[in-house]
Amino acid sequence: MYTRGGGSAQERISELKRLLGLSTATYLTHALATAVNDFLVASGSGVFVKRTVEETRTILNKLYDSQEDISSGESETTLSLDSYLSLISTDSAGDTFILPDGDVTGQLKKILMKADGGDSVEDGNGVVTGTFGSDVGTLTFNNTGEFALLQWNGSQWVALELGSMLDTTNAPAFSS
Repeated sequence: MYTRGGGSAQERISELKRLLGLSTATYLTHALATAVNDFLVASGSGVFVKRTVEETRTILNKLYDSQEDISSGESETTLSLDSYLSLISTDSAGDTFILPDGDVTGQLKKILMKADGGDSVEDGNGVVTGTFGSDVGTLTFNNTGEFALLQWNGSQWVALELGSMLDTTNAPAFSS
């Protein structure tokens, strides 16, 4: 490290603090933690809130929890936000699934088409409606094995990954 005039290590540190605009004595003046094991959790862009261990555990359970298996046959089925993975199956007429708004920023939701009840692209589609953005209204699954990994950003579901477990050419698609 270069300092004007050389000097001891302590003098070089003091010179660096002066150049950076730091006082020679910098102290922690405010602590956000008010109890043992408090956590800071992002709740928006540049915004953090203090959460207890139990509140943090609840958030993490929402992010990575169990799965649900939804069979075809109902006209509209609401996907559970308590399950990370929703396995959907359709009948020959196709099925509509409703994805509610997320509970917490950063929440992940994976949807996988387990069974396609149709024999062509037009039959047996799984159509998921939800808050995806101003120009997008649905996410359509056409083939068995297609999946979507979505993340709630506080105002809409954002696609992190769209693809297929069975081939490299198919993936669910957004439409308005």
